[in-house]
Amino acid sequence: AVSIGSYAAEICLDFDAYSAANVIVETADKLVSTEHERARDQYLLVIGALNALSKHAHEPLTIARSYVMRALAIAGWAPRLDSCVVCARRDELAYFSTLSGGMMCLSDRTPDATRLSPEAYRRLRALIAGDWSTLDEAGAESTAAWAEDAAGETHGRQEWPAVARIVEEWGEYYLERPIRSLRLLHS
Repeated sequence: AVSIGSYAAEICLDFDAYSAANVIVETADKLVSTEHERARDQYLLVIGALNALSKHAHEPLTIARSYVMRALAIAGWAPRLDSCVVCARRDELAYFSTLSGGMMCLSDRTPDATRLSPEAYRRLRALIAGDWSTLDEAGAESTAAWAEDAAGETHGRQEWPAVARIVEEWGEYYLERPIRSLRLLHS
């Protein structure tokens, strides 16, 4: 065997990258190990995420959360973001419901739905699409905001913590168990 790429050294030297890598490999393990089938797209996504972490191409926790949402989308569990999951309306999308499968309009929202600001909605879409220009634009504030999620102290930066909760809930719901590495980020 010949190693094409090695990521461990660069990832292990950076705690944030290491933590993000744990989220990535735990998610990949839960998605792929039960199928016992080839998962080329999942493999390529893992390699891309680890490569980005090792090169410090983007903020590590953003890479991890984007990976979770994109891996679940490849597995067939992409949230509906372009229209209301109830009425298919494309305007006034202001709520997200994991149980319902995506965005909801003001009229059809359910009690479990979380209100999203337009900026949080934009960031959620960017995570799933892998739109790094949008995600990097918000990168300066993301590290502090992701970390503040557990304490609930957002100091006016509510977009990232709201999106972080959605990623965690989405992953737990569709994997049918929590992504423990994501929970460790909050402790």
